[in-house]
Amino acid sequence: LTADSVTAVLISPDDTPTPEPDSYGDIAAQGGTGASGDIAARQPAIISRAGWGADESIRCRNATYDNSLAAAVVHHTAGSNDYSREGSAGVVRGIYTYHARNLGWCDVGYNVLVDKYGQAFEGRHGGLNRNVQGAHAGGFNGNTWGISMMGDYSTVVPPDATVRKMGEIIGWRLSVAGVDPKGSDTHYSEGTSYTRYPAGAAVRLPNIFAHRDVGNTSCPGNAGYAKMGQIRDIAAAYARSGGGTPAPTNP
Repeated sequence: LTADSVTAVLISPDDTPTPEPDSYGDIAAQGGTGASGDIAARQPAIISRAGWGADESIRCRNATYDNSLAAAVVHHTAGSNDYSREGSAGVVRGIYTYHARNLGWCDVGYNVLVDKYGQAFEGRHGGLNRNVQGAHAGGFNGNTWGISMMGDYSTVVPPDATVRKMGEIIGWRLSVAGVDPKGSDTHYSEGTSYTRYPAGAAVRLPNIFAHRDVGNTSCPGNAGYAKMGQIRDIAAAYARSGGGTPAPTNP
């Protein structure tokens, strides 16, 4: 499955409310053992696919798993910022339908989505702590993990709750993979028309990079991109603390 630089169009949410995080038992909040053998940070609350009402009949294939995970990629959905806390689950369902059916990606392109209230939603099927290959950064989908802010952050500054949750989730996920949130690595482009790097090109990238760093896109928007340093700081602090202490919110 290949992905392009289209990040999403937010469909108007329906009337089904977003469940409160403590109202069902399928939000994971446990730690685990990272790829390096160290104890991974505690997983932040993430609303499961069942929790936000994913219709699994829409999904047209099972997950593809990479042999490792090397980096997290930050996105924005580039759609409306005008949605309520209760409507967020409906927005995610709309994105799911658009990605799976309209774009032909068979599933949500991102592994996780975070709304403007700091609620996180499981995206692509296959397991949050497994190396599920997404459809979010064409040319660099392999061995990366995509997480998206729900909204358009071209000029609107992402809320602190969103930035914090993005950093915490990335810090947790990279700790599971044994990857340093402040480190960097060499990636090899898979090509496609969605990246400026030809197939086989070696690209040195931070372990937390933005979609625009590799794709023919402005994603995650100028205001979103300005928060990359803060997201890395929060991710690193969260991974170091094991998720047991608050991460900083200041840049």
